[in-house]
Amino acid sequence: MRNIYRNLLVLPLLVSALFIAGCDSDEDTPLPPIVIDAPTAGNAEGATDTPSTTPVTNIHGSNSADTSVILDDFQVAVLARPSKIMTSKLVAPIMEAMLSTAPGNQNPLSQLQTQTGIAVTQIDRVLVLGSIPIPEQIDEPTIYERQGNAFEPIEAAPADENQPAPETTVEADDKKPPTMKYGAVITLLDDANTESLIARLKEGGFEVTTVDGRDIWQNSFIEEFAVHIKDNSTIMLGSKPELLQMVAGKGGDNALAELVSSLSGDNLLVVATETKSVFDSVPDWAFDELFAETPQIAPVVAFMKNVSSSAIAINPDSDTPIFIELMTPDEETTIDVFTQVNFFASLGKSLLPNQVLQFEANPNAEPEMIEALKMANTLVQNLSVTKTDNTITVSLETNDALRAQIIKFIKMGIANAKEATNQMHESNDLKEIGLGLHNYHNRHDQLPTGETNTVHFADGKPLLSWRVHILPYVGEQELYAAFHLNEPWDSDHNIKLQDRMPHVYLHPSYPELTTKTVYRAPVCKGSVLTQVTKQTFSSIKDGTSNTGLVIAVGPDHATPWTKPDPILFTGENELDSLGLRGHDKTSVLLADGAVKRLDLDLPTDTWLNLFNANDGNALELP
Repeated sequence: MRNIYRNLLVLPLLVSALFIAGCDSDEDTPLPPIVIDAPTAGNAEGATDTPSTTPVTNIHGSNSADTSVILDDFQVAVLARPSKIMTSKLVAPIMEAMLSTAPGNQNPLSQLQTQTGIAVTQIDRVLVLGSIPIPEQIDEPTIYERQGNAFEPIEAAPADENQPAPETTVEADDKKPPTMKYGAVITLLDDANTESLIARLKEGGFEVTTVDGRDIWQNSFIEEFAVHIKDNSTIMLGSKPELLQMVAGKGGDNALAELVSSLSGDNLLVVATETKSVFDSVPDWAFDELFAETPQIAPVVAFMKNVSSSAIAINPDSDTPIFIELMTPDEETTIDVFTQVNFFASLGKSLLPNQVLQFEANPNAEPEMIEALKMANTLVQNLSVTKTDNTITVSLETNDALRAQIIKFIKMGIANAKEATNQMHESNDLKEIGLGLHNYHNRHDQLPTGETNTVHFADGKPLLSWRVHILPYVGEQELYAAFHLNEPWDSDHNIKLQDRMPHVYLHPSYPELTTKTVYRAPVCKGSVLTQVTKQTFSSIKDGTSNTGLVIAVGPDHATPWTKPDPILFTGENELDSLGLRGHDKTSVLLADGAVKRLDLDLPTDTWLNLFNANDGNALELP
């Protein structure tokens, strides 16, 4: 249970520069000067008493959110505009890049529409509300100590002799976590309707009951969760007690509701927090554990405890896309909090340029890390910290050139993450194939080579690929049983099974190859899986850790997964012979089941020795 509180505590602390803005101008505009307004006492270098020339009031304005649903118990409110976010000049290309990394039919936005019948672009507004759960009061357990041969309580026995003594001592971590209090209101655009959602609720086992004249949908498996469809454009959901109060409009007369109502509806994402209430709700031990794991965050907690409420407003298509406001109770606290925020901002402005220079001078530094530091430095240099009355405002200034850099940087990060994920997927596929080969060997005392009672040949060649014969050992027994093993891979019967290619043979980088695989066995002198005679692991004289079995080739060299079609490998001009031009590495499955990612520019002899099981040449692979 302590992990719950520690994780919830981290949320209000991890507020960082969410560099969001649009880009569409024909020419660049100069960045505004950095202005840090601070009191003279404790003022960081570069700060000034002159107010910022950049207006910061557009965080405030009017919005159409119904604040009567914001109950007194709620401490955090998030107001988002999904349909507008999806069409933002910056968010749209980033979302497109992110969604392109989703394999097959795992696009989360498409899944949302499939599950609810409502597209993200049909959602005008979402208001999410919640509170940090307060732990139950835990009484100190009776302490027992050993006296003689029996355990006796230190304190006096209960007056009621029939009252049983406690059977076990219950620790705090064994307590059931307190109930979460949460709610949400989803407002749809005119082209959406809730009929499809009602159908999905019924399919999911939800049943409708009437409470105070209103229909409430509930599922017996999750009793604490409930849904109310107010009309064809408004959906309300949440923990049942809170939802009933929200439906009745019992909120609205509290500080959080007042804060939300003051924020401009032009902002596409707003996070409002009753900060003091949040910190007061968190037990001391949660802070202790947090500081033990991340002591650097202690100074942030120290000044955030003095903040009454806070708000983050994000407008992607503004030259000032991010505002963070910290509201304090009095002038003295304002000056104290402002001085500390100002210090952190100034510290970042002075340290990050040196960090960039140090990494650029390091020949071993990753280029991605250098680019990340450069972007962080650019953003921090364009932060502005101002003070007005009892409010501290942190804002980020951008222009078209910086917005273009942001898009490029984020897309690069997404591409790198996608490549890393695909490489891991590739490695896992080959490991599973290796496990299948080993399990096949354990069952048949040989690899799927040479003619046997299940591996049939014609004209000296196998009828089906080794990939078919290991199907039972990669979780595909039913598919294996569907094959006619005494017929070739392209017979009238077997060819129909092409469309059922197992996921283990589908490379995530090439989802269009639904019937072809890039995991192939090379054929060269001494290669193992391409032999037409019986092969075993013990017949690999060079050792299983020095012998390659399967290699990942390029998509142009993919082959039908059931076809017994090894790839000719000479060790020369690997980029072309493997279809990997434009790549610098590929993955190889070794006979011991390990997977190595190898440079394609390895010497020709190294490649030939790798796939020759009996040449007597020892290898030192990276």
